[in-house]
Amino acid sequence: MLNKSIITLVCFWAMLLSPFTSGQESSLFKKSKPRATPGGLTLENTSWTYVPNQPVRVLKPHDIVSIRVDEIARGLAEASTTSRKNGVYDALLRSWVVLNGLTDAQVTPQSTGDPRIQGQTNQLFRADSDLETRESLAFNIAAEVVDIRPNGVVLLEAKKSIIMNDNVFETTLTGFCRSDDIGPDNVVLSRDLLDLKIDKQDRGQVRNGYRQGWFSRWLSELTPF
Repeated sequence: MLNKSIITLVCFWAMLLSPFTSGQESSLFKKSKPRATPGGLTLENTSWTYVPNQPVRVLKPHDIVSIRVDEIARGLAEASTTSRKNGVYDALLRSWVVLNGLTDAQVTPQSTGDPRIQGQTNQLFRADSDLETRESLAFNIAAEVVDIRPNGVVLLEAKKSIIMNDNVFETTLTGFCRSDDIGPDNVVLSRDLLDLKIDKQDRGQVRNGYRQGWFSRWLSELTPF
């Protein structure tokens, strides 16, 4: 019985040592080799949280781009002016000429005395003014790609009209931007627009309520006093 156990143990060790003697690798000692990755290890093939980049968008004329307008302007001005003018004038005409035809001119005497003008002027002007303005615009508008320059600068134009009962609100916008300034969500900020022009007009009952009359506007332009 002991001999059979010794023989079994010897056979087991012979099986384990046989790969080293025969040059073959045993399945017990066989290790899994890592598979070769084309291009080496990268974040794309090793990270569980990798998010691929969005493909680069190529703009074409007549594409639609959203513009987010957020403009805030504030101004403060103070002025004080004082002006005083004094003038004295004294003019005396001692002689004059009389024409005899087209070729003869003679000095004419002043029979009633030399005409004379005397006067004095005194003018005082004083003005004090304070001005404080606050303006803000915040809205979203869709614009059309009108032109794309060779250097990648994009020309955008937008127009929006809103009609509410008898009131009409119109907004137009134009400006230039780089194609890189347009985000992946197809939105560009107004602060990134070059030569930005925003025109907001309204017509109707609301406008008529605070619009200045033509005579008041004409009088303000002339400023006679």
